[in-house]
Amino acid sequence: MNAIETAYRNATLLPDPHSAEVRALLRDYVDVRVQMPKAYSDPDKLHELDARVRTLQHSLWSHAEALARADRSSEIYSLFTSSLNEVFQIYNKRIILGAQFRIPFLVWAVLVLVTVVTMFGVGFQFGLTGNRSLIANAILALTFAMVVVIIFDLDQSGRGWINVNQQPMHELRERMRAEP
Repeated sequence: MNAIETAYRNATLLPDPHSAEVRALLRDYVDVRVQMPKAYSDPDKLHELDARVRTLQHSLWSHAEALARADRSSEIYSLFTSSLNEVFQIYNKRIILGAQFRIPFLVWAVLVLVTVVTMFGVGFQFGLTGNRSLIANAILALTFAMVVVIIFDLDQSGRGWINVNQQPMHELRERMRAEP
Protein backbone atom coordinates (compact mmCIF):
# COMPACT_ATOMS: atom_id res chain seq x y z
CA MET A 1 0.00 0.00 0.00
CA ASN A 2 2.81 2.45 0.85
CA ALA A 3 4.54 1.69 -2.43
CA ILE A 4 1.37 2.44 -4.39
CA GLU A 5 0.81 5.67 -2.52
CA THR A 6 4.43 6.69 -3.12
CA ALA A 7 4.09 6.03 -6.85
CA TYR A 8 0.83 7.99 -6.84
CA ARG A 9 2.51 10.95 -5.14
CA ASN A 10 5.51 10.75 -7.48
CA ALA A 11 3.14 10.83 -10.44
CA THR A 12 2.13 14.37 -9.48
CA LEU A 13 5.68 15.44 -10.37
CA LEU A 14 5.31 14.21 -13.94
CA PRO A 15 4.36 16.49 -16.84
CA ASP A 16 0.90 16.26 -18.35
CA PRO A 17 -0.57 14.14 -19.85
CA HIS A 18 1.51 11.52 -18.03
CA SER A 19 0.60 12.77 -14.57
CA ALA A 20 -3.17 12.52 -14.98
CA GLU A 21 -3.03 9.24 -16.89
CA VAL A 22 -0.67 7.54 -14.43
CA ARG A 23 -2.75 8.65 -11.46
CA ALA A 24 -5.90 7.28 -13.13
CA LEU A 25 -4.12 3.99 -13.85
CA LEU A 26 -2.97 3.75 -10.23
CA ARG A 27 -6.52 4.35 -9.01
CA ASP A 28 -7.69 1.49 -11.25
CA TYR A 29 -4.78 -0.60 -9.97
CA VAL A 30 -5.89 -0.10 -6.36
CA ASP A 31 -9.49 -0.96 -7.28
CA VAL A 32 -8.33 -4.29 -8.69
CA ARG A 33 -5.96 -5.00 -5.81
CA VAL A 34 -8.78 -4.49 -3.28
CA GLN A 35 -10.71 -7.29 -4.97
CA MET A 36 -7.84 -9.79 -5.07
CA PRO A 37 -7.92 -11.30 -1.56
CA LYS A 38 -11.53 -12.37 -2.09
CA ALA A 39 -10.53 -14.11 -5.32
CA TYR A 40 -7.82 -16.34 -3.81
CA SER A 41 -10.34 -19.17 -3.49
CA ASP A 42 -11.57 -18.76 -7.09
CA PRO A 43 -8.73 -19.50 -9.54
CA ASP A 44 -10.66 -18.20 -12.58
CA LYS A 45 -11.48 -14.88 -10.92
CA LEU A 46 -7.93 -14.59 -9.60
CA HIS A 47 -6.53 -15.22 -13.07
CA GLU A 48 -8.86 -12.56 -14.49
CA LEU A 49 -7.81 -10.01 -11.87
CA ASP A 50 -4.13 -10.90 -12.32
CA ALA A 51 -4.47 -10.32 -16.07
CA ARG A 52 -6.05 -6.94 -15.36
CA VAL A 53 -3.21 -6.02 -12.98
CA ARG A 54 -0.61 -7.07 -15.57
CA THR A 55 -2.33 -4.90 -18.18
CA LEU A 56 -2.32 -1.93 -15.82
CA GLN A 57 1.34 -2.55 -14.99
CA HIS A 58 2.18 -2.63 -18.70
CA SER A 59 0.34 0.67 -19.22
CA LEU A 60 2.11 2.25 -16.26
CA TRP A 61 5.48 1.04 -17.50
CA SER A 62 4.83 2.46 -20.97
CA HIS A 63 4.62 5.89 -19.33
CA ALA A 64 7.92 5.29 -17.55
CA GLU A 65 9.50 4.27 -20.87
CA ALA A 66 8.18 7.38 -22.63
CA LEU A 67 9.51 9.60 -19.86
CA ALA A 68 12.91 7.89 -19.97
CA ARG A 69 13.11 8.44 -23.73
CA ALA A 70 12.28 12.12 -23.21
CA ASP A 71 14.98 12.72 -20.59
CA ARG A 72 17.22 9.94 -19.29
CA SER A 73 18.93 12.20 -16.75
CA SER A 74 15.81 13.37 -14.95
CA GLU A 75 15.84 12.52 -11.26
CA ILE A 76 12.07 12.92 -11.06
CA TYR A 77 11.52 10.34 -13.80
CA SER A 78 14.01 8.04 -12.12
CA LEU A 79 12.20 8.42 -8.81
CA PHE A 80 8.89 7.62 -10.50
CA THR A 81 10.33 4.56 -12.25
CA SER A 82 11.83 3.32 -9.00
CA SER A 83 8.51 3.65 -7.19
CA LEU A 84 6.76 1.73 -9.99
CA ASN A 85 9.35 -1.04 -9.71
CA GLU A 86 8.62 -1.33 -6.01
CA VAL A 87 4.86 -1.53 -6.65
CA PHE A 88 5.39 -4.31 -9.18
CA GLN A 89 7.79 -6.27 -6.95
CA ILE A 90 5.45 -6.16 -3.96
CA TYR A 91 2.56 -7.31 -6.12
CA ASN A 92 4.59 -10.23 -7.45
CA LYS A 93 5.60 -11.31 -3.96
CA ARG A 94 2.05 -11.03 -2.70
CA ILE A 95 0.45 -12.98 -5.53
CA ILE A 96 3.12 -15.67 -5.46
CA LEU A 97 3.07 -16.13 -1.69
CA GLY A 98 -0.62 -15.52 -1.20
CA ALA A 99 -2.14 -17.40 -4.07
CA GLN A 100 0.34 -19.80 -5.60
CA PHE A 101 2.56 -21.34 -2.95
CA ARG A 102 0.96 -23.86 -0.64
CA ILE A 103 2.33 -26.19 2.00
CA PRO A 104 3.28 -29.43 0.19
CA PHE A 105 1.38 -32.64 0.94
CA LEU A 106 4.52 -34.29 2.38
CA VAL A 107 4.79 -31.54 5.02
CA TRP A 108 1.13 -32.08 5.95
CA ALA A 109 1.71 -35.83 6.20
CA VAL A 110 4.74 -35.32 8.47
CA LEU A 111 2.82 -32.85 10.62
CA VAL A 112 -0.06 -35.30 11.12
CA LEU A 113 2.35 -38.18 11.76
CA VAL A 114 4.28 -36.18 14.37
CA THR A 115 0.99 -35.24 16.05
CA VAL A 116 -0.21 -38.85 16.17
CA VAL A 117 3.13 -40.22 17.42
CA THR A 118 3.35 -37.49 20.07
CA MET A 119 -0.18 -38.12 21.28
CA PHE A 120 0.51 -41.86 21.39
CA GLY A 121 3.78 -41.28 23.29
CA VAL A 122 2.12 -39.03 25.85
CA GLY A 123 -0.69 -41.53 26.35
CA PHE A 124 1.82 -44.36 26.71
CA GLN A 125 3.84 -42.34 29.25
CA PHE A 126 0.72 -41.61 31.29
CA GLY A 127 -0.08 -45.34 31.21
CA LEU A 128 3.40 -46.33 32.44
CA THR A 129 3.48 -43.86 35.29
CA GLY A 130 -0.10 -44.48 36.31
CA ASN A 131 -0.83 -40.75 36.31
CA ARG A 132 -3.92 -40.31 34.21
CA SER A 133 -5.27 -36.86 33.81
CA LEU A 134 -8.21 -36.49 31.49
CA ILE A 135 -7.88 -32.70 31.64
CA ALA A 136 -4.15 -32.76 30.73
CA ASN A 137 -4.82 -35.18 27.85
CA ALA A 138 -7.67 -33.04 26.55
CA ILE A 139 -5.63 -29.83 26.78
CA LEU A 140 -2.67 -31.41 25.01
CA ALA A 141 -4.84 -32.85 22.24
CA LEU A 142 -6.65 -29.53 21.84
CA THR A 143 -3.35 -27.66 21.64
CA PHE A 144 -2.01 -29.93 18.90
CA ALA A 145 -5.32 -29.63 17.02
CA MET A 146 -5.28 -25.83 17.26
CA VAL A 147 -1.71 -25.64 15.93
CA VAL A 148 -2.64 -27.81 12.93
CA VAL A 149 -5.79 -25.74 12.27
CA ILE A 150 -3.85 -22.46 12.44
CA ILE A 151 -1.21 -23.78 10.03
CA PHE A 152 -3.96 -24.95 7.67
CA ASP A 153 -5.75 -21.60 7.92
CA LEU A 154 -2.58 -19.62 7.18
CA ASP A 155 -2.01 -21.81 4.13
CA GLN A 156 -5.46 -20.94 2.73
CA SER A 157 -5.03 -17.26 1.91
CA GLY A 158 -8.29 -15.38 1.64
CA ARG A 159 -10.42 -18.34 2.71
CA GLY A 160 -9.81 -18.90 6.40
CA TRP A 161 -10.31 -17.11 9.65
CA ILE A 162 -6.93 -15.41 9.57
CA ASN A 163 -6.72 -12.79 6.84
CA VAL A 164 -4.66 -9.71 6.15
CA ASN A 165 -6.64 -6.60 6.99
CA GLN A 166 -7.49 -4.80 3.75
CA GLN A 167 -8.64 -1.61 5.47
CA PRO A 168 -5.43 0.34 4.62
CA MET A 169 -5.97 -0.47 0.92
CA HIS A 170 -9.60 0.68 1.15
CA GLU A 171 -8.49 3.90 2.83
CA LEU A 172 -5.87 4.48 0.12
CA ARG A 173 -8.54 3.99 -2.53
CA GLU A 174 -10.75 6.59 -0.84
CA ARG A 175 -7.87 9.08 -0.54
CA MET A 176 -7.02 8.60 -4.21
CA ARG A 177 -10.63 9.08 -5.28
CA ALA A 178 -10.86 12.29 -3.25
CA GLU A 179 -7.99 13.85 -5.19
CA PRO A 180 -8.31 15.15 -8.77
